[in-house]
Amino acid sequence: MEIVPRYWKKEEQELVNAVVAMDVERVKDIIHSIKDKSIIDDLGWVHIKFPLHYITLCQQAIFGYPDEWKDVEDAMKQTVSIDNMLEFWREYLSIDSYPAIKYEMSGDYYYDRSWETDADIMFAEPSEYIALGYSKKDIDLYCAAMRFDFERVQQILDDGANPDVDFAIPGVSDETTNIIHRIGMEECHLRCELNYVVSQKRLEAGDNRLLLALAAHSEMYRLLERYRK
Repeated sequence: MEIVPRYWKKEEQELVNAVVAMDVERVKDIIHSIKDKSIIDDLGWVHIKFPLHYITLCQQAIFGYPDEWKDVEDAMKQTVSIDNMLEFWREYLSIDSYPAIKYEMSGDYYYDRSWETDADIMFAEPSEYIALGYSKKDIDLYCAAMRFDFERVQQILDDGANPDVDFAIPGVSDETTNIIHRIGMEECHLRCELNYVVSQKRLEAGDNRLLLALAAHSEMYRLLERYRK
């Protein structure tokens, strides 16, 4: 899908901000009064159709796991707010459950690796790692995770791949590359980029790309962590 830059009108910006703030009553008021409701179906700016309720689904992926946070009490408050917002969307959209967001980053501004070879992703040819005794299964997992191919990642993990492997080629680089660490570092970078957005409870036109990317990284990191050996 082609990325469509859509600059939000004032009332659209207010609606987006209310959703980000998880202010259900404010969202209800604006949705009722706004004439052009097309933004509810797609905010634009990203490589997939991004309906307004995706903001809440991304927030759930990022913040909806209280056990991952140091301040559990604050995390629980976030979870309640997210649940209230999700309940509103279920009622407004007349749905019982939400289809999963397709996070594949093909077409994304920064995280599209569909054009990269496995060697580009791993900084060396896979055959070089295999010659050193690394498992092809673990290499395939690394590359699939960097391409955010969730279905493939799940399949390889279920097949016994280890996500916590430090890949290195002696004499080529003193540094190792580990898929959990790499996804985690990118996740931290995205959190820094979105820190102001999160603290101010607002989203500018285009910031939803970062929100989607952060949600994808959170979900991928969480999936890999579950299979850490």
